[in-house]
Amino acid sequence: MIKVMISGSNGFVGSNLKKYLLKKNYLTSSFDRNDIKNILDDNNYLYSKLLINKLSKVDIFIHCAGIAHKPVNKNDEKIIDEINIYLTKKIYSLCIKCRVDKFIFISSSKVMGDCSLNNEKFNETSIPMPNDYYAVSKLKAENILQEIDNEFMQGFCIKYLKNS
Repeated sequence: MIKVMISGSNGFVGSNLKKYLLKKNYLTSSFDRNDIKNILDDNNYLYSKLLINKLSKVDIFIHCAGIAHKPVNKNDEKIIDEINIYLTKKIYSLCIKCRVDKFIFISSSKVMGDCSLNNEKFNETSIPMPNDYYAVSKLKAENILQEIDNEFMQGFCIKYLKNS
């Protein structure tokens, strides 16, 4: 049986994905808010060892966790960066270390902007044009994941692209 761990499994996308995977007989587990809080604490050595143990038993990690609201002030921007960029990089690196087979990052259509150049349909070659802080943070996370040298794991980035 394929073992899948989902971050953000209490959010809209993550909770519906978890229901779907359970119906398809995948064995699922959650990477919850406590895991996120502990992984962001660089001094929590004991938790890092526990997390490595959990991840070493996972075939696929699907990263849905993120902060999607628009920042009101600089502190909000810092929190968005911490969750949407730093956390993503940290989880991805741990998945590589633990030899997780696949890492799937759920990004956002907002990375592409409100409309494409010349009103053409979006596709994988469309140029990203994020127009708010959240979208920029998701694009930065995508770029960081592409930059990390990884010979052990397949990495995927999914964006839901809707066209008006």
